[in-house]
Amino acid sequence: MQLTISFIALASLLTVVNAASYTRTDKVVGPAFNEWFAYQAMPDPTKGRVNYVNKATAQAQNLTFASADTFILRADSKKVVPAGSLGRDSVRMRSFKSYTIHVVTMDIRHMPQGCGHVFSPSRSLVA
Repeated sequence: MQLTISFIALASLLTVVNAASYTRTDKVVGPAFNEWFAYQAMPDPTKGRVNYVNKATAQAQNLTFASADTFILRADSKKVVPAGSLGRDSVRMRSFKSYTIHVVTMDIRHMPQGCGHVFSPSRSLVA
């Protein structure tokens, strides 16, 4: 019985120490989303088969677009990618603003996972 009480007291103490309060400083939504990020047209730093393109190319190929409540980022899925090429065109972005401590919340409708698998919130990600 004493061990259980000590554990509960310790758990309560840890909860208080780790509690934090955050205030929203930025809300990035709609077509202005593009203005918060720099498109990085660069070789893949992980040496994968992807060709990161600039903003103009990404928009011309419909790899990214923004509307009132949607922002799309995707890799090209239409072109045949020959062996030995850089790989599929895709988008890599970096925020113009940096944060030291932050919490990010996103309303995501679709998030691909792995090699073409679709993420399903009803499927457990913990093995």
